[in-house]
Amino acid sequence: MYRIVVVACAVVSLTAGLALPDESQARILSYDSTIDPDGSYRFSYETSNGITRTETGNLVNAGQENEHIAVSGSYTYTDTDGEQVAVFYSADENGYKIDTPLPFQPFPAPAPPSLSANVVASLLGK
Repeated sequence: MYRIVVVACAVVSLTAGLALPDESQARILSYDSTIDPDGSYRFSYETSNGITRTETGNLVNAGQENEHIAVSGSYTYTDTDGEQVAVFYSADENGYKIDTPLPFQPFPAPAPPSLSANVVASLLGK
C-alpha cells in the first residue's frame, strides 16, 4: 500500500511539472524606464502574453511639507474568458484609486403591458 501511495505522488508531481501554462514562458518584449533627478519617473513594458503596463510618477510640491509623488498608470491583460481588460489607476496625497470606467450595461427595456381587446377598444372610444 505504501508503494502505491509513493508511486501515485510521484506521478502527480511529474505530470504537474510538465503541464506548465504558457504564461510561465512569457517573455518581455519591450521595457523602458527613466528616473529623473527630482525623483519623478516613468516606465513601461509589454510581455509576449499580452500584458502591458505603463506608469508615471511626478514630484508635487517639491521642498514643501506636503511634498509627494503623484502616480498615474495603466495595465492590460487577457482574462480567463479571452477578453482584454484595461485598468487605469492613480495615486496622490489622497490615496490610491482605480479610474477604470465600468463597462456600459444597458438595462433591458421593460416589456409592454398586454392589454385586452376591451381595454384597447375603450381607449379608442369604441
